[in-house]
Amino acid sequence: MAGIEKIISSIKEAADAEAAQIISDAEAKAEELLEKTKKECLVYSVEENAKSDKKIELAEKRFNAQSEQAAKLILLNARQNIIETALENALSSIEKSEPKEYFDMLIKLLERAAGKGEGELYLSKEDIDRMPSDFEAAASGVAASKGGTIKIAGSLPDIKSGFILKYGQIEENYTMKALFEENHDRLQDIVNSILWS
Repeated sequence: MAGIEKIISSIKEAADAEAAQIISDAEAKAEELLEKTKKECLVYSVEENAKSDKKIELAEKRFNAQSEQAAKLILLNARQNIIETALENALSSIEKSEPKEYFDMLIKLLERAAGKGEGELYLSKEDIDRMPSDFEAAASGVAASKGGTIKIAGSLPDIKSGFILKYGQIEENYTMKALFEENHDRLQDIVNSILWS
């Protein structure tokens, strides 16, 4: 659990720094847009001096409303970019975690995925190269507890992290990329609550 808290803390620190920069930039752009709008209103009021003050007031309100709307869109996009960056950083952090922590996590995923029958476990070449010596036995133990067997069948080129588990023609995708995509909305909500709660 400490690994997940460390990852969340790392994500939060990186996201807070990036959030501060993006929000600062967004506020500067919004201020610049507001100043530009004010200048346009001033030019407009000089050119239209002969017209009624009511038209000038309405135009100024319209420009201010547009500026505020633009600023809100900039901040909304900045927040979305921060969240997506945090999720990318979380995935990268998981992929680069220490072998023990990483493979313990794979065992927990395997506890959810394993079933009866003869299973074949496919990993990335990098994960096979750094796999702890006791991982295959731990995977077999998980499979046995579910009434089945699992063997490490090799690597697949489209796996970067996580695994694919096959039972005959049935294939279950537990790659980190697939898990992040499947849970994208939930993960966005979690990151959003961490950053702006």
